[in-house]
Amino acid sequence: MEEDLINTRITKDTENQRIYKFISPIKIVLPKKRVKDETIYLNLNTYRNIHWIKNNKTKQIYNEIMKDQLEGLKINPPIDIDFILYANAKKDGKKIFDTANICCIINKFFCDALVHYSCIEDDSYKYIEKTSSEFGGYDMENPRVEIILKETYATKNKEIKNQ
Repeated sequence: MEEDLINTRITKDTENQRIYKFISPIKIVLPKKRVKDETIYLNLNTYRNIHWIKNNKTKQIYNEIMKDQLEGLKINPPIDIDFILYANAKKDGKKIFDTANICCIINKFFCDALVHYSCIEDDSYKYIEKTSSEFGGYDMENPRVEIILKETYATKNKEIKNQ
């Protein structure tokens, strides 16, 4: 039963809430024609310093990677999204890094992919009420970000009032 839920992306389905689980890569390989392919690590430092053309290509490949998980999915907003980082470690197992540095770019790319695949209409506060990021542990074989998306339509959508 649990395996069937994972295959359909829904990990919990109740009257008031559906919870989805997605897997995101933490790096993207940009194919090159004449030289070795380039690995782009999804983090704020790279995002800030990368040329906009390379950044756009990275985002396109990210969307393609997420296609099987997102295409055709209709999500009822508002939603909360948790990003859980499972990183690879140095040989001593004590690599220190900034979790938010990685998760903030995964957040940006994933939310844009939700809109790209028409899972939600927009990624503004009216649709995404809360995001969070946390360190989940080390995984040398499969570094990734697990994304837990919770539909929270049982609660009222918060509106900003004009003063």
